[in-house]
Amino acid sequence: MTEQLPNQPAAVRAYLEKHRPDLVAAIREEGAACERERIQAVHDLAKDAPGHQALIQTLMFDGHTTGGEAAMQVLNAERHARTPAADNHQAATPARFT
Repeated sequence: MTEQLPNQPAAVRAYLEKHRPDLVAAIREEGAACERERIQAVHDLAKDAPGHQALIQTLMFDGHTTGGEAAMQVLNAERHARTPAADNHQAATPARFT
């Protein structure tokens, strides 16, 4: 008969750490590599998005935002930053040029 595995996450983790430390180590290494890649993808936006370093820093370490999601948030922030300036420019343009 096969051994009954626990059904609670903490108990499963403890069981695997005791009986399969190699598997736990491999999972941790893969998870760490994925997290480093996610952080690097978000960080890479900084060079193309001046003025949004605080947002990028927050997204880098939130633990879940992907590079693509971060790019969308930076684009939205840029749009919101530029809209008032464009509106002011449009309002200041003489009527004959509009």
